Amino acid sequence: MGGYLKRDWEPFPMDTIKRVDKPTTRIDEDKVKRVSEREAGFCKAAAGDYGPKLQKEVRRFVEKHPLSAAAASIRYAMRPLVDGLVASHKAPLPDDPAILSRHIKETAYFLRADAVGICELPKYAVNSKRF
Repeated sequence: MGGYLKRDWEPFPMDTIKRVDKPTTRIDEDKVKRVSEREAGFCKAAAGDYGPKLQKEVRRFVEKHPLSAAAASIRYAMRPLVDGLVASHKAPLPDDPAILSRHIKETAYFLRADAVGICELPKYAVNSKRF
């Protein structure tokens, strides 16, 4: 991959991994059923499908870990701003997919991801409905 920057702290030699155009695992895309997000375990717990105790406890799940609690507190602090003023212009983003993917990968590595890959998202990988 052109322009790939090998990092000394990267645990895997990603620049040496063989790359292919199509997945080597056979997936019958037309047979994969898309499901509602409502069918996910945490969503079922939040809806009360597993009883009142889990319905109550699922709401504090994120806050149990210090890092996710910190992220949640930022999210909650920003919630009132969602319906606020909209910027008059978008932040400048490069049109080059290679540059965009490098930004995404560098961010993921900064957040200590072991390996990062970018691909086209197939339709079957997206929920049919949001919870």
